[in-house]
Amino acid sequence: MLKIFIQLAMSLVLVGPVYGASVSRVKGKSVLIEDSFNETRKGQIYYGVVNSKKKAIIKIVNKRKGEALGRILKGVGIPGAQLMLRKTVVQNIKKTTTITRRNDLVAPTRASYKVNYALGILAGANYNLGAIEYTENTTGNRVEGSLTGINENIKAFIDLNLTPRFSLRARMGWMPYYAEAEDTAPRCLPDQVGAPSALFKCAVFIDYVGGDIAARLKLSVARAAQFWVGASVGIYHPINSEGTTALGNSVLETIMHFTAGAGVDIRLSERLFMPIEIDYELFPPSENVSLSSIGARMGFGLRL
Repeated sequence: MLKIFIQLAMSLVLVGPVYGASVSRVKGKSVLIEDSFNETRKGQIYYGVVNSKKKAIIKIVNKRKGEALGRILKGVGIPGAQLMLRKTVVQNIKKTTTITRRNDLVAPTRASYKVNYALGILAGANYNLGAIEYTENTTGNRVEGSLTGINENIKAFIDLNLTPRFSLRARMGWMPYYAEAEDTAPRCLPDQVGAPSALFKCAVFIDYVGGDIAARLKLSVARAAQFWVGASVGIYHPINSEGTTALGNSVLETIMHFTAGAGVDIRLSERLFMPIEIDYELFPPSENVSLSSIGARMGFGLRL
């Protein structure tokens, strides 16, 4: 009874992960496998899984980019079945051990994984938040105010998938920053001694062009959707700042910015996907103003 329990427990532990590959066509004992992320390897043996039930044992006999050819060793091939790496449990007289074939790795190694690329475009909006602080000339009191605004943006991107779970996303485009104070908030346009004027509303209207590079860690490598978290650093160069009253002499400076975010890449076809991302963006503060932004974007991408 104890030996049966141990074997059952080990079989549960040794269930391999479901790969982002599935059976697309069955002809006799041959199956065509759709493998968009190139995770299968020639010579490896997989289970064909449908609704968490193993329906077939499949060996990969040929491999090329985006698909593979398999031979059914046992069971029935079913279109749509996902592949799960097969492992073997071996029991001898004294102890139960696990043997995994040298080629049957859970995921491709860094050396064997082929870097792949994707191109696309993103569009969305940002909700901008700002805070301004200065000292009044007449009273010497510190005065604070807030800035808010919403603007659109558009970016092109390139993905470099370095491993199954780690990738870089380079983004470049037009990123405006629009925010202004309410009518009741402090007025702006510092004079020579730094005091805001009573005639101008505090506002930031800057059009930037630039880009950033984001490092992304994928939380899942599922076929349908890949969730990720990441952070980026980039450079923005201002091309227009007409109407800005809150930043003084720092308006036209090229700045470095930082973001932290999360998102998902939703598979639409073998090569086409829909990226969705949300991030928090932080700008370097000036002498009396600090700016940040919350953005959301979506678009389309094409795997090369």
